Amino acid sequence: MAGTVRRWRRRRNPLRRTTDVAEAWVGFAAVAVMAVGAPAAGVATAVAVGDALLEQGREARQQRAVVLERAPGAAVTGAAVAAGRMRAVVRWTEPDGTVRVDQARVADGTEKGTWVTVWVDGRGRPTGSPAAPAEAWFGATTAGSAAAVCVGLAAAGARIAVRAHLDARRYARWDREWAEIAPPLESAGDLT
Repeated sequence: MAGTVRRWRRRRNPLRRTTDVAEAWVGFAAVAVMAVGAPAAGVATAVAVGDALLEQGREARQQRAVVLERAPGAAVTGAAVAAGRMRAVVRWTEPDGTVRVDQARVADGTEKGTWVTVWVDGRGRPTGSPAAPAEAWFGATTAGSAAAVCVGLAAAGARIAVRAHLDARRYARWDREWAEIAPPLESAGDLT
């Protein structure tokens, strides 16, 4: 029955409503976005994120730095702890002679004056170790999948919202037409 109704909306028919045609086109557009747009958005996002992660890895370099204050010990828990590494203030000298002081991740409990190796990006800011190709691939795949799902959900949500609006318009029109032809409710009791 549902297939018959869907085909009926597309044929020339005096009973076909404008809202039926609009609903059919919105459904077609939603399916097209889910079938073509979502995968395209996913691939584009995956390529962009993968390229950014690999570029970040190419720019990163190791730098010898001295710890200026003791890193917190293992007793500290929560968001500050990342695989046994804590933030501490470190100082290093760039190849051009510029002295920099910033926070970088070091092993927890690292004492003041200890020499450590930190990773810095192309601008000289401390960063994490560069992503390995497998990590970059995983991050790109995850971001691409999330983008594809978001585009698909947005298309489905837009279709549902448009359909709800069209249904509200249909019900309002039916109410108006019924009010024009229906007998008043007071006299409806006289019919029995």
